[in-house]
Amino acid sequence: MEYARFSICITPNPDSDLARLGRHWLGWDMDQGAELPLLRIEDLEFSVLSLSARLRRFGFHAPLTTPFRLADGHSPLTLHHTAQALSAHLDALEFPGLHLVADRARLSLRPIGDTSELLRLRHVVERVFDEFRAPAAGDPQRSERRRSELSSQQMQAVIDPRTPSRAPDAPFEYALSCTLLQDEADDLRRKLLPILTPTLPRPYRIQSLSLCGEDPNGWFRVIQRYPLVGAVRPRPADIPTLSTASPHVPLLS
Repeated sequence: MEYARFSICITPNPDSDLARLGRHWLGWDMDQGAELPLLRIEDLEFSVLSLSARLRRFGFHAPLTTPFRLADGHSPLTLHHTAQALSAHLDALEFPGLHLVADRARLSLRPIGDTSELLRLRHVVERVFDEFRAPAAGDPQRSERRRSELSSQQMQAVIDPRTPSRAPDAPFEYALSCTLLQDEADDLRRKLLPILTPTLPRPYRIQSLSLCGEDPNGWFRVIQRYPLVGAVRPRPADIPTLSTASPHVPLLS
């Protein structure tokens, strides 16, 4: 399948309660590429569809990058190799759980506790995959593309303890609604809290990166998950050299 755009994000284990909640909240299964019945919640002034209509095509995920088209000189296969190599150097993360918040006039699920390491992970991912992002229309062309493998400069984001721990303002979250009036968002949170809380994971673990792609119909799907298996901060000598001659990846063909 050909994909128009790609993104790197966090998606829940497809067998988890969180994934089931997300699939039926949005009515879209990112893993199976199928529309599903929407969640029905009584006594809400808003239908779930009206809350989430603009989010449906993106699927239930917490973004690490915004969607991007591939820049010249890069392919889905080199994107795959980079995600695979990077995930081998990143640790899994664990939090006490997720909680429902009404912030910036919209509903979302966010990790409980200190998220500094999570924001640092997002910063690393943004830096690494920025090289795959095609310039926006009208922007000057970027300078000569760097090699598709992880360069020492890219991997410095992983191995350099001086890498900033603070990411951009946007929090890490699974969005559940589009923008509402703040009073409406607060009221919805109060009503949804006893309904959604039992399905939220305790603890909440981030154990993989997901490579997602926009299909020909404009819906995002999970292409592949990459386990976060880094046990220690890597040394420069540990950084792999990627090759486009790696084994065939069916979902990226």
